[in-house]
Amino acid sequence: MALEVKVLTKAQDTLGELTHLLYEKKRTGQLESVAKRKLAWQFESPDFLASYIGHAGHFVESSIVDLKNRLLGLKGYENGQS
Repeated sequence: MALEVKVLTKAQDTLGELTHLLYEKKRTGQLESVAKRKLAWQFESPDFLASYIGHAGHFVESSIVDLKNRLLGLKGYENGQS
């Protein structure tokens, strides 16, 4: 028997719901799929927004963990070293 536990922040949960909806709309033909190369310059497309919000959120969350570890002096973070 396998058991999976997934812990998400509210932001991760919301982004997951939105990207799944985006996937469904693309799969059913309601939205056009965009080539990744073109995506970088299509600022108003749902693909662009979903992708870059995800990247930005990941960066913010990892930076929060890093800052917390540094401030608490956890192993590997003594004297400002990471």
